[in-house]
Parts: sequence; structure tokens; C-alpha cells
Amino acid sequence: MFEHARKLFDEMPSLAREPSLVHVNALLAACIDSKKFDKVDEIFRLLPEKLSLEIDMCTYNTVIKGYCLMGDLDSALSLLDEMETKGIKPNLISLNTLLEAYYGNGRLSEGDKMWDLMVSKDVTPSVRSYNPRLRGILLRNSVADAVKLLDEMRDKGIEADTHSYNAFIVGCCRKGDLEEAKNWYGQLVESKCNVDRVTVSALVPLLCEKGDYELAHGLCIEAMDQKLLRGADTLQNVVDFLVRESKVELATEIVEHGKAKKTPYNLKLPQAA
Repeated sequence: MFEHARKLFDEMPSLAREPSLVHVNALLAACIDSKKFDKVDEIFRLLPEKLSLEIDMCTYNTVIKGYCLMGDLDSALSLLDEMETKGIKPNLISLNTLLEAYYGNGRLSEGDKMWDLMVSKDVTPSVRSYNPRLRGILLRNSVADAVKLLDEMRDKGIEADTHSYNAFIVGCCRKGDLEEAKNWYGQLVESKCNVDRVTVSALVPLLCEKGDYELAHGLCIEAMDQKLLRGADTLQNVVDFLVRESKVELATEIVEHGKAKKTPYNLKLPQAA
């Protein structure tokens, strides 16, 4: 993908087309999407100067995303100051990208500082701002604070989404609290949010462990119908577990449902002990 984009970019002058900043930004995005991180600085620092182009918000946000994916959060953060010196005010995308990276990498105190920075710059948080903060708070096992933050979202007219509810589901599953995890799953369903891969991957193992075979079975069926899982490992683990627990009928339904899909799941029913 990146090689093709770079080839097209380099051929533009021969086609009597001068590269613009739009083309540079697109090349940067292709570079990052292809994980060619070693090329990011070359494109970001050298190409615009060579072409006498002034980089813009889109350029910076793309590179911030790239640095975050590389795990170089210090370099990503430093770009906020650089933007300010060039008269470009970091926007919601800039700050959300850093919020997600800090909380996602377990750097919770720095995530909190990024949140404070967002507030100080009068940038209105979105649900994508709140979700990593929810995950960060729940990593600290501060459920009451997380619920308070969820209430704050709702008071501001920001609807919780699948990722918001998943933060609570994952946190509860991490502690082995099935009843509370099911409570948050119920709220997700009632809110008409979609179950996703995270929901299924978090809930199903605990459901099996705690003996809630019917809900585990139902989530497996939904996961296949919605193509939520990468591969069949989780499903096969459930099938194997159900057979060990003498729930052969439920296991068989999962296997047969998988076989009936347009792209069949390669599930096998083990012999009952």
C-alpha cells in the first residue's frame, strides 16, 4: 500500500501535476497505515520543506497518531507545543489520540494530565475522550468514580456507546464479578449498542467458568452471525468446555451453526468423556 502510494507521489511531476499538501498528508497516512514507521520523519520533516508547503492540522494529527502507534508518546506530545508555535491550536482529534495512547499504555497519570490539558484548552470532550478515561479509572478499580464519570457524560448529553459499556464489562470480568459484568452487558443491550469482539472475548470465558452456559452459547451464536471474532479459537474453547460439562446439545448447536455460515467455522465436537 505505501509503496504504491509513494510511487504515485513520485510520478506526479512527470504527469505535469505538482504535489500538494493533500498528497503529502495522504502519503503520510498510507505510511502509518502500512506501519512503515521508519519513513514517517522523512516524509513529515523533509517533503513539505522540499516542496515549500506549510504543514497543517491534518499533517500534525496524522503524525501524532503515527508516533502513538510506535509507542513514542513523548514525541507525539512534543508536537502539541510545535503546533502552538506555528499558530495551530490542537483540536479534539489531536488530544483524543494522545488520551487513548496514554490510558491504553497504562500511563494513567499522564492520561489524567492530558485530560486536564483538554479542559484547560476549552476543547469539549466527546465520547471518544471519555472512553479511555473510563478505562483508566477502571484499571485503578475505582468503579464508583467511573460510574460518576458516566453520569457526567449523560448530564452533558453524551451517550455512552459500546466502548463505554465494554470498559465496565472488562473491568468486572477482570475481577471475576460475573453478576456486575452481566448488569453492564444488560445496559449495553438496553441502550441498543452493538455487542463487539471485546464484549464477547471478555464475557464468554467468565460465563463458562461460572456456569452460565446459556448466555455463553447465545453470545457465540451472535458472534458468528455478526462476524465478531478473528478465527475460531474462542468458539472452539467454548465447545470443548460445554462438552466437558455435559452440555453437548448446546455445544452441538454452536458447531452446526458454524458449519452453516457462508464462510464456515472449522469447529469440532470433541468426544464426551
